[in-house]
Amino acid sequence: MSYTKSKGGLGFRNLHGFNIALLGKHIWNFMRNPDSLVAKVFKERYFSDKHVLKANKGQGSSLIWTGLWQAKEELSSGFRRVLGNVESIAATTDPWLRNKTDFQVEQVQMYEGRDEKVASLFMPGEKKWNTTLVRHNFVQEDADAILETLIPQRDVADQVVWVHENVVPVRWRLSSRGIRIPITCPMCETDVEHMLHLFYDCAKVFSTGMVLRNHEGQFLAAKTKKLAGEISVVEAEAEGIMEALSWIMDMGKQNDEVIIESDTKLNVDAIACQKMNFLEVGEIIETCKQMLSNLCRVLIIFVRKNANRVAHEVAKIPCLVNSHNVFTFSPTCLLEALSYDCL
Repeated sequence: MSYTKSKGGLGFRNLHGFNIALLGKHIWNFMRNPDSLVAKVFKERYFSDKHVLKANKGQGSSLIWTGLWQAKEELSSGFRRVLGNVESIAATTDPWLRNKTDFQVEQVQMYEGRDEKVASLFMPGEKKWNTTLVRHNFVQEDADAILETLIPQRDVADQVVWVHENVVPVRWRLSSRGIRIPITCPMCETDVEHMLHLFYDCAKVFSTGMVLRNHEGQFLAAKTKKLAGEISVVEAEAEGIMEALSWIMDMGKQNDEVIIESDTKLNVDAIACQKMNFLEVGEIIETCKQMLSNLCRVLIIFVRKNANRVAHEVAKIPCLVNSHNVFTFSPTCLLEALSYDCL
């Protein structure tokens, strides 16, 4: 198997890593399909009262479980918990803070050594952070990370997601591989574009831009809105789609044939998918789906970023935080972008 393909092999350079990956898929299936027969059998035998990621090896374990347990130990650092109904996530021991590099809080002060669930940090009877309690029990960095975490209002189970470290071609990674490219984030133009910045730090204050045009591409109206919040870039783009849908309804165009163009394929595919999105952006995606159910002639499609240039220019127009501007005549700053689209 380790021979090169030219010599009739499969070309695997690291058989141990390949084996861990195969075993890790079984651990992943235990988490994603807990009601399957094989998952139930292993849970009853090895981790009946805990999550599979917290399972012990145990005495007299089978060779199969020994291999799975070794894979689980190596893969544990790549998982993150996503809030759902917050019934199973421990506040101090589980990795659930998405805007920290290790996704975990420091066990300090009154919560040290305890296993309270994340729900214990809510206001009584509400899905809302108890700010006083959080500030009192956690160091400032962790408290800020907790209070910036979106609490889903949907009644879905807590989820486990795999954090892909090496698959996104962020500018810092491309530069480290010898590709000559600026490493500054093109969205905020202030920080290095690495994984943590791209998905968690960039959009602390973000703007959405949209432009309404007729079937000939002629300008009809434009809108920009600036919002404050600790959300990912993908979530900010999803907010833009949701704002566009809301704008369509505000203009009374529910029965008109409208095509919304977005340059974020992840969001376009997620909205078209029948399955529920369990990530934080899923809250916005599900709202978009509900709005689309009342807009039967509205279609959302993916276009490349260079084909969505006008909307990005609209988003750059100055606007106060948590407010919006609507333009019924094309601003001067859009003329070049509009002319470019007509070429």
